[in-house]
Amino acid sequence: MKKLFLIHVTMVFVGNIIAQTPINDPSWGSPTWQDEFDTTALRSYKWYQANDWRNNLKNRGNSTLGTCYNNDLKGYRTTAPNNLSFNSGIITLVTKSETNTFSVADNQQCTTDGNPPWSTESDTRYYSTPAWLMSQKIFKYGYFEIKCRLPDLSGTPNDKGLGANFWMWSTYNGVKTTCHNEIDIFEFIHYNDGDAYEQTGTYNAHYRDCDSIGDAYERSLNPLTNYGSINFSGSFHTFGLAWYPNKLEYYYDDQLVYVSADRYFYDDYGAMPMIVDMNVFTYGWQADANTQLPYNYEVDYVRAYALNTTTCGTPALITTSDFSGFSFNVYQTITVTPAPSLIVSSGQNKTLRASDSIELDPGFEVQSNAVFTADIVGCPTQVISALPH
Repeated sequence: MKKLFLIHVTMVFVGNIIAQTPINDPSWGSPTWQDEFDTTALRSYKWYQANDWRNNLKNRGNSTLGTCYNNDLKGYRTTAPNNLSFNSGIITLVTKSETNTFSVADNQQCTTDGNPPWSTESDTRYYSTPAWLMSQKIFKYGYFEIKCRLPDLSGTPNDKGLGANFWMWSTYNGVKTTCHNEIDIFEFIHYNDGDAYEQTGTYNAHYRDCDSIGDAYERSLNPLTNYGSINFSGSFHTFGLAWYPNKLEYYYDDQLVYVSADRYFYDDYGAMPMIVDMNVFTYGWQADANTQLPYNYEVDYVRAYALNTTTCGTPALITTSDFSGFSFNVYQTITVTPAPSLIVSSGQNKTLRASDSIELDPGFEVQSNAVFTADIVGCPTQVISALPH
């Protein structure tokens, strides 16, 4: 008699690939946080509208090394709260071509604290945007999903100089640095290869990103990974992240596209807010005559989910001929000892999660066109708390 014993591994038995997102995995339960944008104004208790995004305006080097420079040369983006609209359960972040006054850094000077002085300029090259929407809650672990639509730019208009994002970010408490941890669920960038135009959505994760300062280090996905070219063509798409202590899983339209495991200290990441925003570059990828403005970033919903981890310290034993009566929580160990058999039938989708190990004894069977996942995930107890201001 043979047993299958799993520890620190994910195993999937599958006929047709079906991702384990909340849409087809009841283990995730109901959202622990959500906004369906079914109002006519922003829910201020859910979202914080930040002021000018200044981290990319400040010193990105180390003044003690004689390096003081502004990564973006001048302004980056500023807040325009009126550039939000609501219609039939959709919020739209609108990027417009507008003249605005910006607080910008003088990149030729350094001060003793490593931050350059500020000045005020007005320049028509800079484009105003809602800057970002930051959730009023911070999270650690769980599943995070957005359903959104970007403009169809398959013709002459492009998004050069623009980039829609959905990400999580937290400052790392370093000294004279802009250190941070970051998980990018997606960052859309303009990609132009000769006459070919694509909207490419990338995903990434950064641990202690300190902008090359010598007393800290960065670990990130390398090379930069992406969802490939996405043609929205009027359609909404979903992008999701499952964050566990030992891995990150990235999803596109409920399909698992990438797993980054056991390399990037995901258990050390602090709790982070979700951010919905637009990059408006003023260097490198400047807008050109074909950049589509106004540019609409439409969002149907943003949701967060959590697994039930109250049984992380409890072993589970399954002896029935099916999973009836079994609570699909995260357990310390799971042992499947069928009596006499346990079958995952065609069309079913079942996931077992444990912090330590899963054992499948003889008599366990997965039929064709069924999905069974045995997943070692640590104990991903979701942390939710108020956003510090």
